[in-house]
This record gives sequence, structure tokens and C-alpha cells, in this order.
Amino acid sequence: MDVDCRALRDCLERLAAYHANLLADLVRLNSVVGQEKLVQTRVLSELQRLGLDVDVVHSRDDDQSMNLAARIPGKDGRRYRSLVLNAHADTAAVDAPPSWSHAPLAADIKDGRLYGRGSQDDKAGIVTILLALAAMQEIGLELGGDLVIHCVIEEETSGNGTRAVLARGYGGDGVIICDGTWPERAIYAHLGQASFRITIDGEAVAASNVRRTSHPFDRAVELVSALKERLAALHSGRGPFEGIDPPFFVNVGALHGGIWCGSVPAALTMDIQIGFAPPLDVAQVEAEVTAITRSIAGAAAEPWLLKREPFRADPANRLIAELIEVVRRGRGKDLTVQPVTGHTDMPFFSTPDICLHGPGGGAGAHGVDEYYILSHMPDVAQDLVLLSASWCWRDKA
Repeated sequence: MDVDCRALRDCLERLAAYHANLLADLVRLNSVVGQEKLVQTRVLSELQRLGLDVDVVHSRDDDQSMNLAARIPGKDGRRYRSLVLNAHADTAAVDAPPSWSHAPLAADIKDGRLYGRGSQDDKAGIVTILLALAAMQEIGLELGGDLVIHCVIEEETSGNGTRAVLARGYGGDGVIICDGTWPERAIYAHLGQASFRITIDGEAVAASNVRRTSHPFDRAVELVSALKERLAALHSGRGPFEGIDPPFFVNVGALHGGIWCGSVPAALTMDIQIGFAPPLDVAQVEAEVTAITRSIAGAAAEPWLLKREPFRADPANRLIAELIEVVRRGRGKDLTVQPVTGHTDMPFFSTPDICLHGPGGGAGAHGVDEYYILSHMPDVAQDLVLLSASWCWRDKA
């Protein structure tokens, strides 16, 4: 369906201030894993304000685990392709708040940047989709196929949010995950990821007697070194994965143990995340970590939180090809199609026509001083509207 790009752009610019304020509201609501209900309740009210019939789907056995899904029926959903727009409300935890130049949940706006945990990853994705939906309504856009909306949780961990809404029947012929990338990029592939909680027993003796025992920190260093060596060996001779070289990593994200400097810790806990490339899968990585951990005295590993298989879509799939044309026609920009080292929810979808796009640029996701560039929101929302207007009028065949 043809869309007047000038009228659409005027509409998006007119709606942008409201949605920037909405993003600030969402950033002010802490939504780390286990605390997602407040932000999802706010998003639910916005979807309902737009007239959507929203299904609340739980992905855990607690009332915090709200995932939101809605289907906007097209003219003929049997004939024309459907499109899923997916974003996530959960965020990484905040480390070292005093080191932030803007308080992590203050949602300060300075020089066109909105600062705060989750601003770019991925509350901007939620609001960009909401902006696109509001613009579609205002310009009276009619779609041939269904438009499916996901606002999920647990993307940063288990992926159970997206899996839960898909199990409820909210799939589609094409998928845009609006998460973590710039307006002129589409992501088609990523490394696999797995996380572990490792415990290493120590002997609680006086610091002056440390030479008489095996320090758990020394064994933790030995373990991490062994993991890196094993991953290098497993990937040896395989070359880069979609240009990612080396196609693996080991990150120690948290290390806890001991009570003071005068004693050797009685135990040490270490949380690690491992990235890897095919043909490795999560099960093989878990087996390798378990075996290496058992070779270290007093150490045990437990798979924990994150399990994501490596993923690669065809970088020339139908959806990406259409998105490239939409970005070129609507904004006069060329789209770069690339992989990332991080993880996404793409592996849970069955369609081959999938990618990440938007919500726009920024920095500091999972780090310090996370921010989102507000001027990118209308750009990506325009892409989503124009893609919906073209994709959802394509025959399924």
C-alpha cells in the first residue's frame, strides 16, 4: 500500500514529544529480572490506549512475569503476510551507580540524548513500536496481513518471554526485533551464549597461613584460563563466524567471596558468560564447562540464566531485502546488514524472514551512562510503518 512519506514524517514528528516523555517514564521504572510488572503495566496501558486487545502471558510462576502480545487483524490474514514487531522490557542490572554522570533511573535528557538504564536496550524499542502504531492509526493505514506486537521480558536471560508469547500463537511470517542497533543497520546473526554460576570451595584460615592452603581465587584464575584455552581449541581452524573473529569469549561478570582481608575465603562464587560459534551448541558448551570445572579441586558449575544457540538468518532474506528498500525509499539511506557478538531472541522464531532493526543509536547498554539518541526514534518508526505497509500486502506464497 502506498504511503505519503511526507505526511507520515510530519505525523511522526508531531507525535515524537509524547513518546520521548513516555520513554522517560519507562526508564524511571526499574525492570531488572523479577521486577518487570510496573513497566509492563505502563506499556499495557499504552497499548490499550491505542485500542489493542492485549493478551497478558506469564513466563514464570509469579505475578511480575508479564509479557504482552496483541494481534491487529489485516484485511485478509490468510492471503497476505503477517509481521511481528518485538521488543523487550527487561534490563541489565546497574553496576556502580556513583560512576554514572546521570542517575541510572533519572531519565535525564541532555543534548538530544535520554540517559538511563534500559534507555537504548530496549525501552526505546518498545516506544518506537508504539510510535509506529500511533502513526499508522493517525494516517489511517490499512494492512492486508496481520500485525503482531510483542513486548516481552527475560530477553536478557532465559528468553522465556518470547517463547511464551509464541507458544500462545503470536507468531508471524516476518519478524522485526526492535532492539539494540542503529537506524542504518540490520542484524541477521549472532554468537551462541551460555552463562554459569561456579562455586569454588576454600579453606578458611588466617591470611598469614595462605601458603598452607589452595586459595579459591587462584583456582578461579586457573579455571578461566582453562576455559579460554579449550574454547580456542574448539574453534581452531574454523575461521571467523560471519566476520566475527575470534568467534568466542569468556566474561567473568561477578566474583564474590570472603569477609575480610585477614582470612582466606571459605568459598568463592563466580558468574561467567561464554560466547561461542557453531557447530558448538549450548549442550556441548555446558558439557565442556562441566568437565573443565570438575578438573579443578573443589569447583562445581551450574548452568544459570542464559542459554541461547548461535543464530544465522540469510542476510538476503525477503524481509531484509524489503527493509533495505524501505530505508532507501523513505530516508535515502543504505542499510548495513551485519552480525553481532551478543544474543537475541531470533532463534526462537520459526520464520526465515527475520532480523533486528532499530530502535536507534546510543551507548552504554549493560554498562555505565547508557543513553539513547532521541532523534533516531522517528526514523526507525518510519521504517516500521513503511515496512508494514509493503510486507503486509505481499501474498504468503
